[in-house]
Amino acid sequence: MKLTDHGVFLCGGVPQQTASLSPAEGRKRTMAYRILQAHNQSSDEQNLRIRFDAMLSHDITYVGIIQQARASGMKEFPIPYALTNCHNSLCAVGGTINEDDHVFGLSAAKKYGGIYVPANQSVIHSYAREQMAACGAMILGSDSHTRYGALGTMAVGEGGPELAKQLLKHTWDAALPEVVLVYVTGKPRRGVGPHDAAVALIKATFANGFVKNRVLEFAGPGIANLPIDFRNGIDVMTTETTCLSSIWETDEETKRFFEIHGCPEAYQKLSPGEGAYYDRMIELDLGQIEPMIALPFHPSNAYTIREFLANAKELLAGVEAEAKKRWPLLDTVKQHLCSYCPLFGNIAIRRCCIYSCCCCFCSVWYIWFCCFICDASIELLMMQEVRFENFWMAILCPELNVPKPVIGIAFSMMSMKWRLFSPPMQRARSRQRSSYRTSFLMYHIRLKRRYLL
Repeated sequence: MKLTDHGVFLCGGVPQQTASLSPAEGRKRTMAYRILQAHNQSSDEQNLRIRFDAMLSHDITYVGIIQQARASGMKEFPIPYALTNCHNSLCAVGGTINEDDHVFGLSAAKKYGGIYVPANQSVIHSYAREQMAACGAMILGSDSHTRYGALGTMAVGEGGPELAKQLLKHTWDAALPEVVLVYVTGKPRRGVGPHDAAVALIKATFANGFVKNRVLEFAGPGIANLPIDFRNGIDVMTTETTCLSSIWETDEETKRFFEIHGCPEAYQKLSPGEGAYYDRMIELDLGQIEPMIALPFHPSNAYTIREFLANAKELLAGVEAEAKKRWPLLDTVKQHLCSYCPLFGNIAIRRCCIYSCCCCFCSVWYIWFCCFICDASIELLMMQEVRFENFWMAILCPELNVPKPVIGIAFSMMSMKWRLFSPPMQRARSRQRSSYRTSFLMYHIRLKRRYLL
């Protein structure tokens, strides 16, 4: 991957250093410029005042956004606003907070004219791609990974107040961003997925701020070699590069996506104009991308699988050292990344998925950590003297020097009760899924409601 930190023109579909027009004129021929100016409510081209075509929020954020807008005088949703229920669906803090949020979202959608997406029907970004995206449109979302550029839609992820402003018919204000050309060539090798290309792109651009607050514009012959899901997979992760938004050339593959989802009218051909000028350029040769792995603590801390296998012990030791440097409390919650479940000779990787339920206003015993480790064995540990601001960073392992008190026994006994006394049909479904994680989460929700409230 090659980075060019000076301006280039795109002439005849090929990047060039010079062209017959000026950079100022060439900037107006980018896809990003045309879309931004079409949504600009200001007469000043350099200082944008954007009004979006649609918005969407999930259940972690829409309550605060709508309440803020209501308190400020909102009477109706002025643009299509989708409220999805895909983030707060595991009773993470107990009680009826999830149901309360969802009922609030449904009532708000009915009262103000929004779109309510029931829990378990769709994830926020899937819904946006399939129901809201359109070539040349702009979408504002209260999720950082709001990116639909591969479908010709410029999308921006923002904090709740910016969405509340849109509900109050105000604008999103920003200086005209620079545009970076991502010139795509080649074809992915067998075994290389969109996440590999995305992680490689993040690794090349995050630390140096190469694309920070700029728009990524994807063009080039390599795009035609990618199915739409591959493009979406790269695009959604461009947030981690710190870019502002993204936009891709559209083609027959894009058109087919919209036709499949019943909205062929949403498609239009988008491509850079002849002589489009870009402030910087990234040359992304898909044929050179290798399978990648991202280590903590950011996707930019990435290596090819080849590099990782050759230097796994040193790389994981570096992760442990960085963790101790960032969070000294990890002296009491030790990370042992290099000592169990041999997968690579003497080096071992432990895949952990940590489910935690906490309430910072309750006593320490209310902080539960559930760790699913390799063979799906479950341990429930109670950590003592854990500070609220640090416990999220803990990676639990059997060797932890933390007590395993009576609550662990109680968990086992109540788990047995769940298996023995739950309805037969529920037990059958649990056996059919053959998943420790599924049955535990089902149990966990009931446990919270029955025993912890």
